[in-house]
Amino acid sequence: MSVRFGVVLLASAIAAVIVGLVLQHLSVVDAVVEEEGVSSRAVAVTTPRSATVSPAPSARPRTTSPDAGRRLRDGLARAAYTAAAHDLRAGIAVLDLRSGRFYGSGETDGLFGTGSVVKVMIAARLLIDHELTGATADLAYSMITRSDDDAANVLWGKVGGPSLEPWIAAHYGISRLGAPNTRPGRWGNTHVTPRGLVQLYAKLRTDPTVWPWLGDAMRHASRIAKDGTDQFFGIPAAISGAAVKQGWADGSADNPADAIVNTTGFVDHDRYAVAILTEGNANNDGSDDQGFNADQAAVVTTMARLVCAAIE
Repeated sequence: MSVRFGVVLLASAIAAVIVGLVLQHLSVVDAVVEEEGVSSRAVAVTTPRSATVSPAPSARPRTTSPDAGRRLRDGLARAAYTAAAHDLRAGIAVLDLRSGRFYGSGETDGLFGTGSVVKVMIAARLLIDHELTGATADLAYSMITRSDDDAANVLWGKVGGPSLEPWIAAHYGISRLGAPNTRPGRWGNTHVTPRGLVQLYAKLRTDPTVWPWLGDAMRHASRIAKDGTDQFFGIPAAISGAAVKQGWADGSADNPADAIVNTTGFVDHDRYAVAILTEGNANNDGSDDQGFNADQAAVVTTMARLVCAAIE
């Protein structure tokens, strides 16, 4: 082999390595998702479908695909349309806890009475304060799994009553969580926004003091509540394996003539936090003795099916 030919071969090999490195660099897309202070950085690598790629140890989870995002936005829009068609005021929020992407429809920043959804805040405060022991722990578990109002009546005072919502908002740094109850003695009249609630759920999901107990309780919600209501409307009727906290009442809205029906929780192995909050229009005459409006709950179930069907 001549010296000149050897030099040519060496130059060709070096060029091939450089081209390969450039192509590899160009195949990496660094995507940053920001939404209301919730951010995530993900690395997506473009490779042939037949190729097998082991993710780098430092790679973070991928963001939701554009098609999946469009499906979810469409599902939420259909759900909001369904609520409006039945004369319901509604706010729908979904937060992808993997990518940090937020999806909303209807009054995402509107204030809604929580009904029994406030029981999540009650339990969280007790856990943060290390007071969930003995009889208090038993009451709290019944409060979450069976939506036990008697338990909430006892525990409400232990967590500060009307000061609970501002305390939770400040503790987790959520600027638009909601507002305290304006109807004295009605803990269900505590207010939340759909956006603020899913942001709170995201915080609770990563709180090691709160989530092990609370997540287990929400995953073990019983079908029949302590007051005899079938509480498997909305999310649990739309998808299996959800961790939920439901809410309903005929006296928790700011207008006492309105019924509220809320379905909230985590779906798809806790990847998505979901809040579907609704208020009727002078429809309390259709509520039963437990304050449950079955017609409104049926609409909420339809809405939840539209949302959950759009989730990957």
